[in-house]
Amino acid sequence: MMANDSDLNSSLVGADRVTRREVMALGTGLAAAALVGCGGKIEGMREVESSGGTLQLGFQAHPELARSGGEVIVRVDGKGKPMLVRRVNDAEVSALSLACTHLGCTVKVSQEGLACPCHGSRFSAAGDVTKGPAKAPLERFAAAIEGEAVIVKVG
Repeated sequence: MMANDSDLNSSLVGADRVTRREVMALGTGLAAAALVGCGGKIEGMREVESSGGTLQLGFQAHPELARSGGEVIVRVDGKGKPMLVRRVNDAEVSALSLACTHLGCTVKVSQEGLACPCHGSRFSAAGDVTKGPAKAPLERFAAAIEGEAVIVKVG
């Protein structure tokens, strides 16, 4: 004899019956955790505004960029993936999107380099792929030092 759905549900959950509300709350929590893994809060990230497609990061507000090896992570205009702006040497700066070119997860910046936590892609300091599955480099933005600021073309 085959049990109907209500008999099956009763026998599976017994006295410790799980409500639909509890299942939905658990699902919402898991979805939020997945989102954090793919683009969660980055320690030290700064929200900055652009003007006319240009981002100006003054040394007074971003003293890290005044010296070689300094870097900042910014999110432009409160949207999209963060960007890593790095002072390469006295005359050169770089600006890279931190959106992994594999599936768009946020690439993490650490002492070991640039790595995507979702599927393991790794990138050089210049944004080139050093380990897949990503096949394309990180998006690069034109950047230069002008006076006491780093200027990045974002639009």
